[in-house]
Amino acid sequence: MAAFHATDVEERMARLKSNLKATSSKRVLSLSMQHFAVKKVLGQGTFGTVVLSERKTTGEIFAIKILDKSSMSSYDKVRTRTEMRILRDVYHPFIAPLRYDL
Repeated sequence: MAAFHATDVEERMARLKSNLKATSSKRVLSLSMQHFAVKKVLGQGTFGTVVLSERKTTGEIFAIKILDKSSMSSYDKVRTRTEMRILRDVYHPFIAPLRYDL
């Protein structure tokens, strides 16, 4: 198992911060699933599935949460919208930001 050194962690944090600054924007772009190629299923939950996807035009890799809104209660829909607002506004190296609203 590889040992981590403080400098490795510091360098990684600096890269993450740099990437966050470069991509930070309160604006969430609207695309459709046609813009992505699904690679594999990462997980499933009560309301949907998370898939590993590649944006066709850029090759960027994303985790996309696909929700089945028909099986959600009104309360669950409100919770989902709240989660989206939080992910859209939070910037932290260990929390995946909301980049697109499909």
